[in-house]
Amino acid sequence: MGKLAADSIENGDIVFIGASTTNECLMKHIENKRIRIITNSFYIFEQYKGNKDFELILTGGSWREKSGAFIGEITDRILAGIRVDKCFIGANGIKDNNITNSNKEEAGLQKIIMNNSRENYVLIDSNKFDLKDLYTFYQTDKVNGIITDSGLNKNIKEKYGKYTEIINIAR
Repeated sequence: MGKLAADSIENGDIVFIGASTTNECLMKHIENKRIRIITNSFYIFEQYKGNKDFELILTGGSWREKSGAFIGEITDRILAGIRVDKCFIGANGIKDNNITNSNKEEAGLQKIIMNNSRENYVLIDSNKFDLKDLYTFYQTDKVNGIITDSGLNKNIKEKYGKYTEIINIAR
């Protein structure tokens, strides 16, 4: 999944990579590209720091230990003023035309940065399709693609392919 996401990143892009264990796999696949990375994830920041190919920006904000994310009013204000070329977001579930998260503040900041991005991608494990969580933060038909693993059932791929492009390695 990390390779599929990294393939869409071009030299010179400004990229937001959201807090998620799935998004943490992007780093090892971004090679020979001079890009600017903005993140609210402490763990992604730790992976990328020191890499001379990237300009790295950590948003700051209130620390949410469960997800390793900075969230809240400070983070929202920072993201509201930022425009990015591409945004990579994780989610807890996708159900019909809804992309969901369990935390209201994380869902809010995801919506803000997705509204400020030219292209949006959701990275999500195949077992999270047809699942919903508490907060809907975006619609499936408004993203450029959903990047998932090869375990996605053909029928589920067809169902969600009506909303947006499903990007995965076929079995």
